[in-house]
Amino acid sequence: DPQFRNMFIDEAHISMSLQHSNIVQVLDLGVAGSRFFLVMELVDGWDLERILQRAHGAGVVFPPALALYVVTVVCRALAYAHAKSRGGKPLGIVHRDISPNNVLISEQGEIKLADFGIAKAQRKREQTAAGVIKGKVAYMSPEQATGTAIDKRSDVFSVGSLLYRMMTNALPFDAPTDLEQLLRVQKADVTPIEKVKPGLSPAVAAIVTRAMRLAPAERYQTADEMLADVERVLRTDFQSAGQT
Repeated sequence: DPQFRNMFIDEAHISMSLQHSNIVQVLDLGVAGSRFFLVMELVDGWDLERILQRAHGAGVVFPPALALYVVTVVCRALAYAHAKSRGGKPLGIVHRDISPNNVLISEQGEIKLADFGIAKAQRKREQTAAGVIKGKVAYMSPEQATGTAIDKRSDVFSVGSLLYRMMTNALPFDAPTDLEQLLRVQKADVTPIEKVKPGLSPAVAAIVTRAMRLAPAERYQTADEMLADVERVLRTDFQSAGQT
């Protein structure tokens, strides 16, 4: 499909321009026969989804300090990508699929955000068809779930959903069917985190609540803004966690 091929090439070029220690590096784009492929950095380890499932299976609560540390790294990667510009013009990069499957953790404890491959940049030749939903429903922002225009604040919402999952081992919009889940996401009908996890630090609950507001204007406006709050709580309420 020529449209998807053009989209793939455009997104590969955007991804290759992202050079950050917390983003999986896209090294090359090639063609073999008539098939296009990406060459990407290997992160030797597990994704966050697998780690969360292993913790659940072992009856271990994912340590809150580690959850906050993971979020600081994801925010740092997003702040870099969101600010990326070319020739003085912002590229308007939005990841659109912040979920535990795309947070890779190496054996050395490095955390890297993967798959900017479905990111949308304003400069793309092929704009995503209006109303097409990309990304995983459980971590989507309301505007993404309704198929309306999104910006970097959509990723901030998804980071809030990610932190909610790590802190509670529950999905914020859990429902019996995908459709019911989608309808809950569209209204930001989230079960308050303090109800799911009584005794949770009020400062952490406040960060999740602010990140997951229905109206983008009421959320953190940038990943940097959220990062500052998370780092402050990590220092004051928890023994600061790190890569080791």
